[in-house]
Amino acid sequence: MDKILRINVSSPEGPVARYEPLGAYAGLGGRALAAKIACEEIADGCHPLGPENKLVLAPGLLCGSPAVTAKRLSVGCISPLTGLLKIANSTAEAAGSMAGLGIAAIILEGKPATKNLYVISIDANEIRIEAENGLRMRTNYELIDALKPAYGDSISVICIGTAGEMRMASSTIAFTDPELRPTRHAGRGGTGAVMGSKGIKAIILNSNDVSPRKPANPDLFLLAQKAFASGLGKHPLTGEKRFTYGTNTLHRSFSAFSGAGNAQNFRSIFSGAAVLGESACPTTQASGSQNNILSQTSSGENNSGCACLYPDMDNRLPASEAVWTSGGTWDFLDEETAGTLAFLADTYGFDALEISVSLFLAMEAGLFRFGDMEGAVRLMHEIGNGTPLGRILGAGAASVAKAYGLKILPSECEHARPLYEACFADKPAGRESGALQQQAPAEISGNLFHFYTDSAGQPFLRQKTRTEGMSERQAAAAAMDALGCSLLWAFVILDQPDTFVALVEMVNGFCGTRLTTGSLLEVGTLALKAEQEYTERSSSAMLSERNGAGTHVPLVGNDVNILGKDELNALHM
Repeated sequence: MDKILRINVSSPEGPVARYEPLGAYAGLGGRALAAKIACEEIADGCHPLGPENKLVLAPGLLCGSPAVTAKRLSVGCISPLTGLLKIANSTAEAAGSMAGLGIAAIILEGKPATKNLYVISIDANEIRIEAENGLRMRTNYELIDALKPAYGDSISVICIGTAGEMRMASSTIAFTDPELRPTRHAGRGGTGAVMGSKGIKAIILNSNDVSPRKPANPDLFLLAQKAFASGLGKHPLTGEKRFTYGTNTLHRSFSAFSGAGNAQNFRSIFSGAAVLGESACPTTQASGSQNNILSQTSSGENNSGCACLYPDMDNRLPASEAVWTSGGTWDFLDEETAGTLAFLADTYGFDALEISVSLFLAMEAGLFRFGDMEGAVRLMHEIGNGTPLGRILGAGAASVAKAYGLKILPSECEHARPLYEACFADKPAGRESGALQQQAPAEISGNLFHFYTDSAGQPFLRQKTRTEGMSERQAAAAAMDALGCSLLWAFVILDQPDTFVALVEMVNGFCGTRLTTGSLLEVGTLALKAEQEYTERSSSAMLSERNGAGTHVPLVGNDVNILGKDELNALHM
């Protein structure tokens, strides 16, 4: 990947695209590249929906390679939800397509001069930009169905649904999976609103006419890849249970050991972890769902995959990444309804995690009762259709709490945290960035995973001080985002030194680099410091006080994740 595609949307004739060399950004990828571009190019304190904000899409360095799970793409911008720099991440077929086309990053910048809605198509020969106002307010699934006749099935798509067009602060950017379903999302922080503010409905990528990326040193790459895959199979996070159950196997651990199972707005701990965890999977397997990771091509994860899938009435298969979130948060045990709710989030294009908190706050406010799934589905449709109530709910959990005068709000800097206590409630000013950058709040920076357990609730991570474990895992997680690989690798490599060495050799064999284990962690630290630099430079006033509308309270009977200020100050972030 040797070039940036910069698209300025400000011209009255429509967006103008041009390629340019990587220049000073050479050697970076994924989160490291997105963070560096955002830090260098986005004006301090700019409005998230204004002309000075930019949207950066960057595949990881290993994307387009045969490396397992190397399909992650990072999205950087100033978040409409928090006002802070946000780097969201998702598995995406588009990551491999961009890498195959040699594109290290796509940057959307400027402010549209008209109200037209555009579709951008990119292949090896040309970039086409066309006004497609007939696609206005199409859901993600409707959009993909409309694009197929003109562009075929051998494409990958980056798009927004109705929530992104309405610039909702909880809206996502959707990415298609191998079956061309918009089931993968850069969900956290309202990235879809920024894409909507640029007047772009979809970016279509076709890399069929280009040769696959080749390793710089094929022998080294293949040998290291084999050793690394073997290491993944030995680790509890990426071994047998993950091959069978996807991320649903994590729910039991969250609840049993980390105190992560919120129920009824943190009044109690959710008792149904096992039901929506591993035991839910045989039910969905029996109904024809693709749960076994070996056949789960639709997740885009060809090893240690991240989602089970549930069919809806039309036999479409939404990813169930948020099944355990809505189940615990809303206090119900029906995994099929949870799958339906995840499907609606995919359809309209909003963050299932943020919306899960918005809706349980709506339950708290009395709009409907806890456990009323018909009410939840009704309100999901209201959000997607932009009714007045839907606009309030779609603006994020903090907005709901303010609108209804609620005291208890599980969020930090207006960024919702479903399922577990807001671990950063006592975080000092200037230290929010790292907490807000991870893809999902259940995967934040290691302070939950420092106490991580296997499915039986037994801890298996190395014993370190909390700050040591958190700092190291923050850097490792950011490095995996820079490579474009599964976040779970961060835990595997720090627990298994031989697997870490194999990963470094795999990167060197493919990219022609000379990294060491230490310098790979430094890539992650570079991304974290860029994010922190922008945050401290432009938002110190905002970060001097917590912006949550309510009170942050520990979970009933469990305060294992609360960190003191001395511990937080010891972090490199």
